[in-house]
Amino acid sequence: MTNNSLGLTEEQIARIEENRKKAIQKKGHQTGSSQKITSPFFNSTQKEESENDNGLTPSQLKTIEENKKKAMEKRKTKGSAAPPSGQRSILQFFKPTQTPTKSNSQTLATSPSKTPQASSQKSETKETTSSASSISKPTFSRPQVVTISDDEKNVNTNNKVQDEDTRMDIDDEVKPQEEDTAMDIDSEDELLINRAHSRNKRVINYGEGSSDNDDIEPSGSSLKKKYKDDDDEFHIDEETLAMINDIELEEDFWQKEKDQTDAASPKRAKSNSNSNSANWLDNYKASGSSTTTPVKPRIPSTPNRAQNTASVSSNSKPNPVSSTPKPTSFLQAPKSGKKDNEPERFRWLVDIRDAQSRRPTDPDYDPRSLFIPPSAYSKFTPFERQFWDIKKENFNTVIFFKKGKFYELYENDADIGHQKFDLKLTDRVNMKMVGVPEMSLDFWASKFIAAGYKVGKVEQMENAIGRSIREKETNSKTKIIERKLTTILSASTLVDPGLLTNDMAVYCMAITEQIDPNGTGGKFGIAFVDAASAEFHLAYLEDDENFTKFETLILQVQPSEVIYAKGSIRLSTLRSLKNNCPKLTLTPIAPIKEFWDANTTLSEFERKAYFGSDSNNWPETFKNYMTNDLVMSALGGLTWHLRYLKLDEDLLSVKNIKPFDPVKSFDTLVLDGPTLSNLEVLVNNIDGSDEGTVHQLLNHCLSSFGKRKFRNWLCHPLKDIDHINQRLDAIEDIDKSYELQAICNRLQGFPDLQRLITRVHSKSIKVKDFLSVLSGFNDAMKLFEDLKQIKLQLKSRLLINLCDKFPDLAHRLYEFDQAFDHEHAAKDGTIIPTPGRDAEYDRANQNLSDVEEELKNYLEKIKAQLKCPKIEYKHIGKELYQLEIPASKQVPVEFIKNGQTKAVKRYYTPVLRILVTKYNEAKEIQSNAADTALTRLCEVFDEDYDKWSEMVSCLATLDCLYSLYKSKSLMGEPCTRPQFIDHPKSLFEVKNLRHPCVVSQGKSDFIPNDTTLGGDEPDMILLTGPNMGGKSTLLRQTCVAVIMAQLGCYVPASSYKSTIFDRIFTRIGANDNILAGQSTFMVELSETAKILKEATNRSLVILDELGRGTSTFDGYAIAFSSLHYLTTQVRCLGLFSTHYGMLTEEMKDQPNISIKHMKCLANPNQREVTFLYKLTPGACPKSYGMNVASMAGIPEEIISKAELAAQQFEKDHQIIVDKANNSLSYQNEVQLSLIEKSNFANLMRKLL
Repeated sequence: MTNNSLGLTEEQIARIEENRKKAIQKKGHQTGSSQKITSPFFNSTQKEESENDNGLTPSQLKTIEENKKKAMEKRKTKGSAAPPSGQRSILQFFKPTQTPTKSNSQTLATSPSKTPQASSQKSETKETTSSASSISKPTFSRPQVVTISDDEKNVNTNNKVQDEDTRMDIDDEVKPQEEDTAMDIDSEDELLINRAHSRNKRVINYGEGSSDNDDIEPSGSSLKKKYKDDDDEFHIDEETLAMINDIELEEDFWQKEKDQTDAASPKRAKSNSNSNSANWLDNYKASGSSTTTPVKPRIPSTPNRAQNTASVSSNSKPNPVSSTPKPTSFLQAPKSGKKDNEPERFRWLVDIRDAQSRRPTDPDYDPRSLFIPPSAYSKFTPFERQFWDIKKENFNTVIFFKKGKFYELYENDADIGHQKFDLKLTDRVNMKMVGVPEMSLDFWASKFIAAGYKVGKVEQMENAIGRSIREKETNSKTKIIERKLTTILSASTLVDPGLLTNDMAVYCMAITEQIDPNGTGGKFGIAFVDAASAEFHLAYLEDDENFTKFETLILQVQPSEVIYAKGSIRLSTLRSLKNNCPKLTLTPIAPIKEFWDANTTLSEFERKAYFGSDSNNWPETFKNYMTNDLVMSALGGLTWHLRYLKLDEDLLSVKNIKPFDPVKSFDTLVLDGPTLSNLEVLVNNIDGSDEGTVHQLLNHCLSSFGKRKFRNWLCHPLKDIDHINQRLDAIEDIDKSYELQAICNRLQGFPDLQRLITRVHSKSIKVKDFLSVLSGFNDAMKLFEDLKQIKLQLKSRLLINLCDKFPDLAHRLYEFDQAFDHEHAAKDGTIIPTPGRDAEYDRANQNLSDVEEELKNYLEKIKAQLKCPKIEYKHIGKELYQLEIPASKQVPVEFIKNGQTKAVKRYYTPVLRILVTKYNEAKEIQSNAADTALTRLCEVFDEDYDKWSEMVSCLATLDCLYSLYKSKSLMGEPCTRPQFIDHPKSLFEVKNLRHPCVVSQGKSDFIPNDTTLGGDEPDMILLTGPNMGGKSTLLRQTCVAVIMAQLGCYVPASSYKSTIFDRIFTRIGANDNILAGQSTFMVELSETAKILKEATNRSLVILDELGRGTSTFDGYAIAFSSLHYLTTQVRCLGLFSTHYGMLTEEMKDQPNISIKHMKCLANPNQREVTFLYKLTPGACPKSYGMNVASMAGIPEEIISKAELAAQQFEKDHQIIVDKANNSLSYQNEVQLSLIEKSNFANLMRKLL
C-alpha cells in the first residue's frame, strides 16, 4: 500500500524521517529547531505547502496525476497491451537546496531564485504541458528516487524533466529490464545516477580510460563504504556499480584537478587540503558552499578499448570552472604575461638541466638526468611523484608507463609520440599524455626504437587486491600501487622476441685503448655481447698503426653501439669506427664512476655474484682475462651499461663468455678488414646491405640460429683439410639422400631456440614463447631420432658425430609435458600446474578451496536460519557471493541489502563480507601462484641449460651443412667439389671458373676462365687489358672461389685443385679515407705496406692497378718494386693487374711471372671495342682508353685531341729510350734491365 502518488510506502517514509533525524543529531547543529535541514526527500520550506514528503508542490503533483490518467485512457482507446511484469518507470529529481557538510555547522542558504517554490511559481504564470519543465537547473544535492506504482505504468504523456543541459523523457513506454540489473527502489539508501547528466567533457586518448587501480577497493561493497558520506547512507545501483568496477580510476589525477579547480574559483569553497583522495561521488553528493556554481560529478564512461583512438565525453557543455589549464610545453618557451591559472611547477621543463644543474650547452651535461626543483617536487601528487622519480633518472628515455590495460607516455614523451607517430595527445591535469593498449606495446616500442629512441618499460607490480595484501603484511598504507622500471630497450640490446626484427646477432661493444708511446700502434681491450642470446666475447689486440686487427674485428662484428669512457679513445679510433660502421651509435660515459677500471670490475662481479659465489665455477675465459686490465675495464664499462638497462643479471648469469680472435690465424683462413670490404663478403659497398654479397649467395639456412652460425663460418673459413672434407662429405650425403633432405627441411619454422632459452634463463619469457621452446625441442628430438635411423648410410663423420653428441632430454620434455595444461596455456596464456606438480600452487589451491568450503557452509547455515532452501549465492560483476533471498522473506536487521529485483533481494552480512574479503585474497594468492608457476618451470628448465644449448648447436650445424648443399644446387653447372693437396709448394688450379655472385643472379652468358698459379706454373699473373675488360672481376672471383672451397662448399667450376691458403690479401679500388685524413694514394700505400710485411708463401695476394694514385713514373716505380719483391722474396701466389705497358716489358723474362691479358676486339675507325672477357696469354697491346671514352660519351673533339697527345707522348718516350740505348751501345758498356738490377741488388743484400 502506498499513501502518495509517487509510490512511497509508509514504512519507507518512516525510515527516511528516522535517518533525517539521525543526521541532525550527528551533525550536532547548535541553532535549535529554527535550523532548516535539507534532506533528500524533505524540504522544510516545502512541507508547509505540500501534503507529501517528496519536495513537490500540490500543483506539480496534480499535473502529474492528470497526465497519467490521460495516458492511460489513450492506451485503452488504442487497445495497447499492459507492459510486462516487473516493468517500472523512474523519475529523478534533485533537491535545489544544498546538503550541509562537515565543515559547516550552519545550514547553507539556498538562493530563492533556485528553489522549487520559485520555479513552480514562475511556471504557474505560463501555460505548460509538464510540471517538471518548471524545475530550474539543480545544484546537485542528493537525487530523489521516485517510484511509479503498477497502475501508473502505462502513463504515456509528453511531460519531460529537463534542466539546462539534459532532458529525460518520462512518458515513453518503459522497456523491460534484465532481472539482474533491476534497480532498488524501496530504500532510502539507494542512489540512482543519471549517466547522461551534465558533466565535464573528458577527451581520453586512443580508446583508453583512466585505467589505473590506484585507490580503488577490490569490490563494489568496499566502494560503497569508501564513497559513503558522513551524514547520509546510500547504496549504488548495480548498473552504475558495474560501470565503476570496470573502470580503473586514477584518483591522484582527479584530486589534483579538483584542487586546481577549487583554487581557480574564488566563489567556491576549497576542498579539504588534508584529503588525499578525490571522491567523485562525494562531489556528486555535495555542492560545496556556492549557491550559484554546482559541483558536477566526474563520472568517466567506459571507452571502447578495441579502438586505438576514442573520446569519452558527455552530452553537456564542459564546466569552465572545472576545466584544467594546459601545462607549458617543454618544447616551447613560456609565454609572456602569465595568466593566474597557468601552472608554475613545470617551468623546469623549459629551462632543462641535468641532476647537477648543468644546461645542455655544458660539455659535461648528462642527458640521462633531469633537475626538478624541490618546490615543484613538493606539489606532486603521489602518482606524479612516482612517475617523475623514474623519469628524472632516465630523461633521454621514452617511458612507457603501465596503467591498467594501457601504457601511457607523459609530457615530453607524449610530445614525441604525438609529433613523430601521430598518437592522439590529451591532457591529464598538468601532464600531457598519449598512450597505447598493452597488447600493442611491442609494435609501438619497436617503432620508437627504430626511430633512434631508447624505450623504458614501467610495469605494475601488483593490483588493488595485491596492494591490500601487501599493506596488511607491512602494516603500512600507500596511496598508489607499486610500479617499477623493469627494463630499458635500445637498438643494440633488444632481447624480447617480439621486438627483434633481424635473425643476425646485434652487438653492443665496449672499448678501451692504450696508446703506444712510439706512435706505431696501440693496444685494445674489447668486450661485446649479443643481448638476445646472452653471448659475450672478450678480445685483446696488439695492433699496428693501420688498425688492421681492430678494423677486421669491427667489420666482422659490425656492432650497433659502442660504449667508451669520455676522453679515453683517440680521435683516429673514433673515425675508424665511423668509417667502418656508418650507422654506429657512439655512447660516451663517465670514466671510473660508470666505465669501471679493472679493480672496480672485479669487485663488482664479486659483490653481485654474477657467476656465483664460488670462483672455481666462473667461466674459464673470464678467469683467463682477469689479469688483463684493458679487457677487464672494457667488460666493466659494458656491465655498467647493461646494469643501467636492467639487463646485467639476466645476461651475465648465463656464464656464456668466449674469447674472440678476429684473425684466428692458427686454424682458419684469415680475412682481414680490407679483404672483407673489397670482396663484399658480408656487406656491399653501395648501401651497406648484404645484397649481392657472398653472404647472401651462400647463407640459405632455414633457422635463425643456423643463419648466425653460418655467418661466423663465413668469417673464418677452415685451414684443416680433414675438417673441410668432412663438410664436403656431408654435402654429398645430403645430395644423395632424399630422406636426409626431408629431415633437414624440417628445420624450417623452428623457433629461435638460442634466444628463447636465454629468456627462459632470465625468467622473462612469455607463456606462448615457453610453449614454443618446448615444442621446438620436442621437434628437435624427433628430427635427430629420424637422423639416427639412417646413421649407417652416412659417409660424413661430421653428421655421424652430430648424432652421437646430440643430448637426450626426452625425460625432461616428458616432465614438462605433464607439468601443466598445455591447451589451456595456449588458449588463455596462463600456466595452470597439474595437481601434485607444483607445491606452491597446490597450497594456494587448497587455501582457496578451504575458503570456498566456508562460504558453502555459511550458505547452508543461512538457509537453516531463515528456513528457506531457495537462498543461493549470486555473482554480479565484481560483487561476489551476494545472498539472493526471495523478496517476501523477512531477514534479520544485520542483513545489508545490496540490490533487488521484483522477485528477489540480495544481501551481505558482516560475516559474509569477511568471508568474501578472505575469498578475494585467497583468489589473489592463487592467481599469483599461477603467475609465478612459469618462473618455477623456468628454474627447472634452466638446470639443464648447457644441454639445451648443445642441442641448439647441433641443430645449427646441421642447418649450416644443409645451406652449403643448397648453395651447390643453386649454382648450376659446372659445379665441382674442391680438391686439396698437401704440397710444399703452393698451387692454385681452376678450370672454367665463374664468379658465383654473378651466376646466382641468373646470368647464363658469363664467360668462364681458367686460372693456374704455382706448381709448375709461375706464382704470379701480371694482368693487363682494357678498362671494363673484366680484370677486377677475375681477381675477385679467384678470391671468392678460395673462400668457398675452404669453407667446405662446392665451387662454380669444372675442376678445382689447390693447397691450403693461410690468408687472402687484397688491394682493389681507389678509395680515400677522409675521416682518417688519408688520401687515395696514402690508403693505397698503407694497404700495400701491410701486404708486403705480412704475406707468406701460403698467402693469396690480389693487387689491382697499384700506383694509380700518383704520377705515372712514381706509380710505375712503386708497382715495379712491389711486384718484384712479392715474386722474389715472399713467393706468394697472386694476380697483379696494371695499365703500365712498360711493366710488362720489364717482367716478360721473369720466370715467376706469367703475363696475360683480358681479350677484346677493337675497331679503330669507329673507336669501338668489344670485350670478350677471356683470359689470354701475353700483354694487351693497348689500354683502349680512347675507345672507352667514346663509349662513355666524351665529346669527339676532346677525344681527337687526346689521341694526338697520346701519340706524341709515346713518340717522345721511344726517342728517349733509343738515345739511351745508342749511347750505351756506342760506349760498348754492358746494359742491364731494371729487373736485372733489382735481382743483383737483392743478391748483394743477402751476401752482405
